[in-house]
Amino acid sequence: MEVEKSQEHWCASRMPRFLYKHYIHVLAFIFAIEEINRNPLLLPNVSLGYHIYNSYHSHQRTLEGPVLWLSGGREEIPNYNCESQSKSVAVVEGITSAFVLQLGTLLELYKFPQISYGLFDPLLSDKELLPSLYQMSPKDSSLALGMVKLLLHFSWTWVGLIVSDDMKGEQFLWELKEDMAREGVCAAFTEKVSTAERFIPFSNWVAMPNIDNPSINVTVVYGDTDALTALTILIMNSLDTWKVWITTYQWDFTTNGEIFLLNHFHGTLILSKQSREIPGFRQFLETVNPSKYPEDIFLKKLWLFSFDCSLSGPDCETLEDCPLNASVASVPLHYFDMSTSDFIKTTYDSVYSVAHALHEVLLLKTQVESEENANPLVFYQWQLHQPLRVIQFTNSIGDQVTLDENRNSVAQYDILNYCNLPSGLQHLVKVGKFVPQAPHGQELTIHKEIIDWAIGFEEAPLSVCSPSCGPGFWKTTQEGKAICCFNCTMCPEGEISNKTDSDDCTKCPDDQYPNSGRNHCLPKAVTFLAYEDPLGTALASVALCFSALTAVVLGVFVKHRHTPIVKANNRTLSYILLISLFLCFLCSLLFIGRPNTATCILRQIIFGIMFTVVVSTILAKTIIVLLAFKATTPGRKTRWFLGSGISSSVIFICFFIQATLSGIWLGIAPPFIDIDAHSEYGHLIIECNKGSVIAFYCALGFMGSLALVSFILAFLARNLPDTFNEAKFLTFSMLMFCSVWITFLPVYHSSKGKVMVAVEIFSILTSSAGILGCIFAPKCYIILIRPDRNTLQATLSGIWLGIAPPFIDIDAHSEYGHLIIECNKGSVIAFYCALGFMGSLALVSFILAFLARNLPDTFNEAKFLTFSMLMFCSVWITFLPVYHSSKGKVMVAVEIFSILTSSAGILGSTVIILELDIRKKVTEPVFFTRKLQLHIPPQGTTSPFSQNSGGKDRTKGEANHNPRRLSHARKSLGCQESGSHSAPGSTEKATLAEASLLCLSDTGFE
Repeated sequence: MEVEKSQEHWCASRMPRFLYKHYIHVLAFIFAIEEINRNPLLLPNVSLGYHIYNSYHSHQRTLEGPVLWLSGGREEIPNYNCESQSKSVAVVEGITSAFVLQLGTLLELYKFPQISYGLFDPLLSDKELLPSLYQMSPKDSSLALGMVKLLLHFSWTWVGLIVSDDMKGEQFLWELKEDMAREGVCAAFTEKVSTAERFIPFSNWVAMPNIDNPSINVTVVYGDTDALTALTILIMNSLDTWKVWITTYQWDFTTNGEIFLLNHFHGTLILSKQSREIPGFRQFLETVNPSKYPEDIFLKKLWLFSFDCSLSGPDCETLEDCPLNASVASVPLHYFDMSTSDFIKTTYDSVYSVAHALHEVLLLKTQVESEENANPLVFYQWQLHQPLRVIQFTNSIGDQVTLDENRNSVAQYDILNYCNLPSGLQHLVKVGKFVPQAPHGQELTIHKEIIDWAIGFEEAPLSVCSPSCGPGFWKTTQEGKAICCFNCTMCPEGEISNKTDSDDCTKCPDDQYPNSGRNHCLPKAVTFLAYEDPLGTALASVALCFSALTAVVLGVFVKHRHTPIVKANNRTLSYILLISLFLCFLCSLLFIGRPNTATCILRQIIFGIMFTVVVSTILAKTIIVLLAFKATTPGRKTRWFLGSGISSSVIFICFFIQATLSGIWLGIAPPFIDIDAHSEYGHLIIECNKGSVIAFYCALGFMGSLALVSFILAFLARNLPDTFNEAKFLTFSMLMFCSVWITFLPVYHSSKGKVMVAVEIFSILTSSAGILGCIFAPKCYIILIRPDRNTLQATLSGIWLGIAPPFIDIDAHSEYGHLIIECNKGSVIAFYCALGFMGSLALVSFILAFLARNLPDTFNEAKFLTFSMLMFCSVWITFLPVYHSSKGKVMVAVEIFSILTSSAGILGSTVIILELDIRKKVTEPVFFTRKLQLHIPPQGTTSPFSQNSGGKDRTKGEANHNPRRLSHARKSLGCQESGSHSAPGSTEKATLAEASLLCLSDTGFE
């Protein structure tokens, strides 16, 4: 028992006050002994007696009671026992570990069996230090977990910890922090309190600032009353401290009977071990009174202070004016606590453990010493150790009892709410329970509606470091702080959190997406590049428009198939190219609409094959252009290739390679329907997966290589004569084609969903339209708008004006101090092509006139034509170096001079010819009226026209000319068929020269 102070007198107000909280353990002790003495099966013919000694609440007087008992109970004489008749065999002690440790150290000298009915303490289980000490309470592993579950139930994650500074407190603190860390609860502060601190002034107590922290509304307290006395007094004297305390039944803070209207412990939650009531114990308490146990001075004092009795008699030992129905069961809570029944049970079991051990020892001694007529009741107390170590029995409640300290107990706890009414009435209300063996999530049961919270709180207070994160947010820790101090961050894209204080966010399924609050998932809408979409409608319209335009161009080319510009580069290749482009435009429609297996396969295969045909056709056209100019060189064998179907071979080979690649693609990993759940927020995009990406890029790479080869060849052929200037357009078309598909790759890879499909469609349409425009637009312009230019020379001039027409330029360098305004020719190449074309015509005219210079004088005009072309060529050949060596106005003057000189030369020759004609008509009229006699020699003779300059006879080789050849020659010279003007037999034997004369005769030279 605990004594606050000792006084000399026992009467009235000078009577000392005891702390009666632990007196219930004494009553349980007495009840167990009386029950054992009534039991005929346990210790028959033996009655147990007992001594009760007080354990003073003072370090100086802790061993006062034990020394008095060891000395015989009269005087405190160490090492002497003055009571020879009474022999104690065991000690039942408690409840603080500090008292048990000090007492155990003393009693270990005498090998007294000691049974502690207090809480299990790992320090007391050291058998090397205390081999004679046994702990009735098992090791409890569920108390810390129960407290953590209680904290989590009310979302208290920022709490203070106050524990006793001893081994038991250290063990509990380690278990509690481990469970708190596992469940995400943080300790705002941790304070350890020892019994020595109750003597420290309140102002110097270091725990005070932490307890007063307004953000910490909940504090967990663990320790016994002795260790936490200072904390109890501190809280009672700190009127500003209003907290929710979570503690155990060990801490008794209801030790004062004074009335506090604002009790600082009001609303405290207490975890108390569940224990069934001992049968008959409550009835026993109702019969307990001072008259039944007159020698019990503690019971008399309890009655005196609990029921306001008065003392009388000379020794102040007679109680008067007590209620007739007074009993221990009705004692106020601050004097007596029936709810802490666990210590009642351990006290009861401790007495029974000693009784069973004593029963075993006496039974053994009776069997052994009966033959020696010895007294079996005489034995040494150390002989009880062996049976106590192995003792095991079932108590009256039905629980198995053992003193094995290696056992663990998974206890169940009642959760009690301490209430202090304004009238001073204090009571504990059961508001819940904790059952560790219950299914997960159901271990704790709380009835929050019946809890009376601490002063100032109408409901469960908040005790958090950071406000809770609502649904849609997750906790991100603050650097350098505990995990309970966090920031609330919205869940990232595609994730949600549907509960408060989520540690992370959860991804929505692929077919769902988060709502705007990101606290639940919504089903995604199924979409694809449909014709109804604005993008799909636009692309489909463009594809159809270009398809129709390609068909129109094809019709124009078919209609004008005999014109020079259509025939310039193989009409068949142009038709193939236009048909392929038409199909390319249409194949883009396969990419629009809801994909299925057929369209997924067809869109890639048709796209690859059609574009391969287009590019291979352009390659064939380019090759034809190059071979055509190579074939004009004498002695070259390239003329053979022009007639050997090389264009068809190029197209077929490329088509075959692309078809083979497509077949391999379909055989290994064909395209299939896939669902893209990530590209477009809130939508599931149905698309075609290419199956084998390598095969797709192989097909695309093959087309790219063909386009590159075509571009290189067309680029090399760009400077060919302007008659075949299609090579330039082929160059531009391939340059545009390559630019589109090179740009396509990064754009395609950086886009997703419907945009990716749209990019591919756009690339198909753009590249096809580029080829159509670059190659066929200039030709259609000439055919439809400028038909007058659909000739060889007109074509060249038109191309010059179309590519780089002349423009006004300023020469600031040719003449010092002057700016010369002049005409820049635009394309120098086109200028020299036109000049070269005129020069080639003049050269051909000169050669033909030179060959005709030796004709009879009647046709002496050929000589003048020869001289005129000779002068023309001489002027323009001289023009080139002079033109390039001059600058400014002189360059223009040189060009004008060349024009005038060459024109004057031609004019002079024409005037001379006209003058000769007039003179011959005047002087020789007979010549025009005389019929030209053609002498056709008989077969085998020599014609005068058949002799060459060397005088050799060519009649033999020309005698058997085909009549058709003669007729063709006549027609090519512009002759009309007339039988009256031809000499008989001339069609079989005349030479080409003779045919020319016949032609001249037919024209009227009679």
